[in-house]
Amino acid sequence: MSESNLILKNISKSYHQANNSLSILKDISLEVKSGDFIAVTGPSGSGKTTLLNLVGLLDTADEGTISFNGKDLTNLNSEQKNKFRRNNYGFIYQNYNLLENFNAIENVALPLILNGYSKDEATQRAKNIMKVFMIEDRSLHFPNSLSGGEQQRVAISRALVNNPKFIIADEPTGNLDSKNSDLVFNYLKNYVESESMTLIIARLSELCQAFKMPAVGITDTNNMFGALEFSEKVSSVGVQPIIGCNLKIKTPKNYLHENIEEEDLHFFLNIFSKNEVGYKNLLNIISRAYINHKENAYVDIEQLYKNKEGLLVLSGGNNSILKYSNGNSITSQSASFVADFKKEFIDNFYIEIQRIEGNDYRIDEEVILNLAYDNNIPVVATNDVYFEGPDHFEAHDALMCIEKKLFVSQKDRKRLSKNHYFKSQNEMQELFSDIPEALFNTIEIAQRCSHRPKIKMPVLPSYYNDDSQEKKLLRELSHKGLEQNLTQKFMS
Repeated sequence: MSESNLILKNISKSYHQANNSLSILKDISLEVKSGDFIAVTGPSGSGKTTLLNLVGLLDTADEGTISFNGKDLTNLNSEQKNKFRRNNYGFIYQNYNLLENFNAIENVALPLILNGYSKDEATQRAKNIMKVFMIEDRSLHFPNSLSGGEQQRVAISRALVNNPKFIIADEPTGNLDSKNSDLVFNYLKNYVESESMTLIIARLSELCQAFKMPAVGITDTNNMFGALEFSEKVSSVGVQPIIGCNLKIKTPKNYLHENIEEEDLHFFLNIFSKNEVGYKNLLNIISRAYINHKENAYVDIEQLYKNKEGLLVLSGGNNSILKYSNGNSITSQSASFVADFKKEFIDNFYIEIQRIEGNDYRIDEEVILNLAYDNNIPVVATNDVYFEGPDHFEAHDALMCIEKKLFVSQKDRKRLSKNHYFKSQNEMQELFSDIPEALFNTIEIAQRCSHRPKIKMPVLPSYYNDDSQEKKLLRELSHKGLEQNLTQKFMS
């Protein structure tokens, strides 16, 4: 997906009735980029729908301009507006706006047919997008036989089937209960994030170039979906990718502290692959986490130890076992954790140091450094990143509130600080100037993690030349898989 900019400049809109004029929008300017997730909030009658209608070219502004990638959209005629909407926008409405005489898949396929796709191709693409939103089993049902949540997922599928550059959603969960609202919102958010990954990685490579970084490592929580794309994109600009994952680990009993809270049942480690064996082991660990614990994927510590070859482990940041060691007190749980991991990983275990201000940051650095030095474990400086720069903090904070259905003004909510941004080499050197070995060890880790995944031709299974034998093998594999799944589901 290439980056696209939609710019509104000095937009004003009024409605007139008899001799009265009601100003709805006045001198509004806004820039939207691909990958942005923006919420327009305000009381009823404040102009939210009017703004969306203007953006969607469903209404015309009294003043100002709307442009897309430098092209002025303000003076397009009706036919040109219709074509632009079909090719660039996906609309999601509160009332679904499904055609009652069309079944679900026909509703989803309609935008493609209007854009010139054949019926067969449109139907296939409709099936694919409906699978993403887990509504394909209702594809032949008509709207009046679908629940509200199902209708909205059909509507979202219809909005996205043409791979639009921008999605315009006008209160998409307004008619749904809280459970379905959360479900629809998460489906939509996850889809936007997955489609935006190319942009995020591309921007990351640009920042690495600008900061002249020789290497960069990122870890996403419990997945490596973007590892290959990250590897290809970052290496293409001369930066070494370090491949890893932020793994969710089930806390062993001897690591549990007193007054256990829900969040203490698991802790997180940043784990990187040093070589191809480590990369394969990391993939195996993550896959087994989802296979063995489908509802709430996590890694059993024994599984990590079993697949430790080629892996390099960092102790984790604010959500690690070490968070309870503070006030010059090293807990027995922290001591056990450090001793166990040093024994298992030897020189492939590092104590992680992050310098992040904020009320929710709970790591006591002095205690952690003493723990590392007393046990002869190297320390490494890392950066906990959630957004690009300090000026992105407020927007990210607002999005977190929207996701969790909280208010920015709430005092009792967890929040990040402005320091959770992507820092340059110079900023990290200044931040950790008093612990030079923590900076040096970042270079050491980069030198030790020499492997990166590369694009390869798919490795396909070799079947028999005899078609009947191939069918027999597929049947045997299917029955074996079914038997295993049924056993796991009902006998465990």
